[in-house]
Amino acid sequence: MQQASLDLTPVVHPFSGAELATGGMKVAIDHADQKHEHWSSDAAKALDLFLKHHEGEFMGEDVREYAHKTLQLELPPSARSWGGVLQGAAKAGIIRRVGTGTVKTASSHCAQAARWVKA
Repeated sequence: MQQASLDLTPVVHPFSGAELATGGMKVAIDHADQKHEHWSSDAAKALDLFLKHHEGEFMGEDVREYAHKTLQLELPPSARSWGGVLQGAAKAGIIRRVGTGTVKTASSHCAQAARWVKA
């Protein structure tokens, strides 16, 4: 019997993790805007409205739920589209990250995600 050999040479990726994350968020938002015209700007407006009615810490899933259930914002093809909206708001100084917490959405399998507050 011949033993299989594995190539354990490290793969060097030409992009950093941050670059890949930014690129992935852009792809998700672009896809959402293709499916639902102006989705990203409508989502940013939904975040602004959420912040007017919410005090204290929150997670992205809280904004998502408010936008879809209260404001009837169309669902994007991927919930990941919200990452770009939140990151954009953070870069603009509208919100700031204060830590992480466990996601409540069952399909997220108790993953950790950012906790935010209004800046």
